[in-house]
Amino acid sequence: MTYSPLADTNEPRHNNNGRHALSEMRENLLMSHREASGIEMIDWASKRLNLRWNMTEQDGETKVYVASILVLAHRFAHSKNVKELAVNAVVDAFLEGGTVTIDGSVALFKGRRPQFTFIDSVTRNLNKAAKNPKLTAGRVTKAIMTSVFDDVNLPFTITTKHVQGWEQQVELRSAELLLAQKTLKKGECVKAKMDAAIDDITLKRV
Repeated sequence: MTYSPLADTNEPRHNNNGRHALSEMRENLLMSHREASGIEMIDWASKRLNLRWNMTEQDGETKVYVASILVLAHRFAHSKNVKELAVNAVVDAFLEGGTVTIDGSVALFKGRRPQFTFIDSVTRNLNKAAKNPKLTAGRVTKAIMTSVFDDVNLPFTITTKHVQGWEQQVELRSAELLLAQKTLKKGECVKAKMDAAIDDITLKRV
């Protein structure tokens, strides 16, 4: 699968001017609309710099290229919104990941190779989320956690699945990471008690 909004080919192209302009990506991303999504930001910045970017998926690995330079490589196992997660991580890397250098056909953010772009971005933003004053203002609930993760542009999802009998397993995840899980007994599986249990799991995770 290939996503290539600014290119007329499914393959990343060699672009010497793009290699030079890659260092200007951060400045141009900062000039994009503050309410824009990650995809809108990279589209806008790439157009200004006359760069091409595209995303491919092959053998379970997602790769993002900017000006034919590999900037992200990651295997997503638990997410449906892969394009959004990958591009958000790339945008975050350009904005917060430090100096960009080129090694052959790959970009290094502060010396780190594309295989670390996604996890480094998630780690940075989880650290920001942990410092959010909303977490110390009172009881932490799933609504507050969702808001905290929204503030750092990370998803926060709660899923339940049947285990055995009346039991259900609740999982709290963000961007491929399992934050917490708990198995709920029969008496906890009604909505009110389940909501209270999820809030309790969230509080203990914090």
